[in-house]
Amino acid sequence: MFLMGFLFLKQIHYILKKTTRDQSSNSMWHKFRCNRLTSSIFKRIVSRQGDFLKLAESFASKKSITTAAMQYGIDHEGEAASKYAALSGNNVYGCGLVINPSCPHLGSSPDRKVYDITANPKYGLLEIKCPTSVSISDVKYLKLHGQSYKLKETHDYYYQVLGQMALTGLLWCDFYIMCKDDFHLERIYFNQNKWNQIKEKLDLFYFEHYLTYISK
Repeated sequence: MFLMGFLFLKQIHYILKKTTRDQSSNSMWHKFRCNRLTSSIFKRIVSRQGDFLKLAESFASKKSITTAAMQYGIDHEGEAASKYAALSGNNVYGCGLVINPSCPHLGSSPDRKVYDITANPKYGLLEIKCPTSVSISDVKYLKLHGQSYKLKETHDYYYQVLGQMALTGLLWCDFYIMCKDDFHLERIYFNQNKWNQIKEKLDLFYFEHYLTYISK
């Protein structure tokens, strides 16, 4: 029975990746994200110190709100993906909602899957950010590291990217920011120890608090 259930989840995992590639404009994407913890909120859960039921309530009752900044990012994502492909020479593919059979209560929607012939392993992910900032020097979630910028490992986006890698089983993600005047590109690698710590807290929150709330 367990094996049959696992194989069914693997089949669903494959179908979702194929059929939800247009993400937020797809009704199936919204349906299967419902009642799952998705990588964009992992940091909020992990950093929470108390009042977990209130946090669970906010996730369960959240409405889809698109701010002007979010819409700007959506409108420019395709352009950014094309610029990344031209810059890197890598092949870029669409990617839908990913649900890993080993932890079906979690989900993630990477922006793109990437094939880099020079990398080992050759497949990875692409996460795109299109802020309204003029330059990367104005982007608050980057820090100056020597002569270059890096994503702050304390920021929500780092937890998001780490979650994407964990759930897809891929070991690197190119983090690409397209500003109006310039861009930032860095390759982030999977950190198993960090993920173990994160997942422990996600599991605890889901089964002890979130599941309790949505089961009322």
